[in-house]
Amino acid sequence: MKTTIKMILLLTSVALLAVLSSSVVSRVRAEHVASPYSIWFLETRIPGKIPPEIAEVTLPEKLKAIQANQTMPFFEGQRANGDHVTTSEPGDGSSKQFTLKLAQQGLDITFNNKNNSMTTMGSGLPRSLSQVTEDCRQFGGLESDRNTDTLLGYRTYHILIDRPDITIQQWIAPDLGCALIKTIAVRKSDGGIVIREATKATADPPDDALFNVPADRVEMKPSAYFLSLEPPDPGHKPSDLISGYAVVDKRYAEFQAMRAGR
Repeated sequence: MKTTIKMILLLTSVALLAVLSSSVVSRVRAEHVASPYSIWFLETRIPGKIPPEIAEVTLPEKLKAIQANQTMPFFEGQRANGDHVTTSEPGDGSSKQFTLKLAQQGLDITFNNKNNSMTTMGSGLPRSLSQVTEDCRQFGGLESDRNTDTLLGYRTYHILIDRPDITIQQWIAPDLGCALIKTIAVRKSDGGIVIREATKATADPPDDALFNVPADRVEMKPSAYFLSLEPPDPGHKPSDLISGYAVVDKRYAEFQAMRAGR
């Protein structure tokens, strides 16, 4: 049971961490204009060695799926006011996920096209925008000397980050507001690889329609939201999975209280 929960949390940890980290707020209104961009990506996940304890408790069809290479299209776009949108769609086309980071409203909204659920983080206070420097030194956790490459016609800084658990290569485009346009991450524990590479990039803002949240969406805490997309395997109680989201659900409740108290 615990191993299945661990596997599901692993699949959603990047998205959840992004929601939490982007929810750091400031009472100072944005003073700097963000660089608009629209970037289309293709992400490839190459699984590493599956631990025996996970393989033993995973349904055969799911085990086959996680042992296969997976590709997923992503889109990222940013407006001049700092509002940011990310969309992702699994290779099987089961659902398309939307994440809106609304700088002026101080909200992070996640919803999908599979059902009418949504979950909202953030205090509701406008956020100040990061001041982008020409060398992008405030992005990417620079830990080594940088090389300059050209990708899709844009000058990029190629950065290598070597940590105890993971090695990451990043290509950051200063002319797109220091947006990442390529990432290669290799986990040292199991050899798993994630490659996200832009197939198209422009300095145009994203379509305004991508920021429209459908009116029928029902607000849920993060645990309930992700359970609405991916029910637990037979024999696993929803309460077991919810416990894995305890930290995120607690932060969600804190944000709700902040917005209600304004």
